Amino acid sequence: MRKKIPAKDKNLDRRSFLATLGAGVAGCLSFSCSPRENHGTDPLLGPPLQGTDPPAAAATRRQPALSSTSDMPMRILGDTGQEVSILAFGGGSRFMVLGEGNWQAALDNAVLGGINLFDTAPSYGDDQESEKRFGRHLSENYRDRILLSTKVESRDPAIAAAEIEQSFENLHTEVIDLLQIHGLEPTDNLDWILGENGLWELMTRLKEEGRVRFIGASVMYSPEVALRFAGQARPDVMLLAINAFSKGFTPYPDFEDSALQEIRGLGVGVLTMKAMRDLVGTGSGRLSAGQLLQYNWDLDVSTVLVGHERLSELDFNLELAGAQEIPTALDPEELAWIRRRAQGRKDLPCWLQPGYVDG
Repeated sequence: MRKKIPAKDKNLDRRSFLATLGAGVAGCLSFSCSPRENHGTDPLLGPPLQGTDPPAAAATRRQPALSSTSDMPMRILGDTGQEVSILAFGGGSRFMVLGEGNWQAALDNAVLGGINLFDTAPSYGDDQESEKRFGRHLSENYRDRILLSTKVESRDPAIAAAEIEQSFENLHTEVIDLLQIHGLEPTDNLDWILGENGLWELMTRLKEEGRVRFIGASVMYSPEVALRFAGQARPDVMLLAINAFSKGFTPYPDFEDSALQEIRGLGVGVLTMKAMRDLVGTGSGRLSAGQLLQYNWDLDVSTVLVGHERLSELDFNLELAGAQEIPTALDPEELAWIRRRAQGRKDLPCWLQPGYVDG
């Protein structure tokens, strides 16, 4: 479902629109592999972002700059009937870079900008701090306006049960809207996970009891695992790593060609991740934030999950999401240009490198 085109934008053609998106590169270049403070001064973004704000910044917390009335486009999450914003908020490592005062402002701006799906995991941040931030701020201030999504790390149902109970406590909620198995891989024993008295049975029971609304899994590296899990478990949702670089280019996992349509055909709501991570820029093999987001939105997935380490990045991406009143998709010429640009990539993004830990 797309919002109506504002009068001022009715004459904006597609190519001008994409040019506008490309102009936003400078505002979103910091979707990188490690916190900005380790990279020195960025020629486009300026001085490095510090992991914690100076005392003065924390004392004068930035107030939300966005109106509480939003026309964020919404889509339906598979067969669940639940509406979700086309841009979702990631609570992983990028969010954890934000210091005191700024992380609260980021959550405020996201809610006021129309985002209603907020994703986290127990492994995000030291001592489960991402979940705890969501609980302290989102649940206490916006619980009736948002969907809380978290993940379970252990495949052992006994250990997982304790993890999930801790997540309820961290999130300050009696109901988790979306619970996913975190990062299914080829090494996971799906027969055990999906079998009698297994992890999936535990999650299904929590859903039947009304403590969890929707259940699923995230998969970053293996379309084959995603297909098998979706076919056997029939989850409500799946979170897959899809971006403009991943179609047909080894070693990127090609969920788009080998799994996406079949999974969606099962009525599964598809969320995408890694749409932008370590891919935004002006050099060879990089694309603008707008092009990367548009690519995923054109796949008609339910939502694109993005982490932000700067308030300006979040504000910019909220504007891009709002610009989805433009009804046409990327045409073949534009797709071909993106493909050529992607082929210029010589190095692997951080999340495909050995030893990467999500969040």
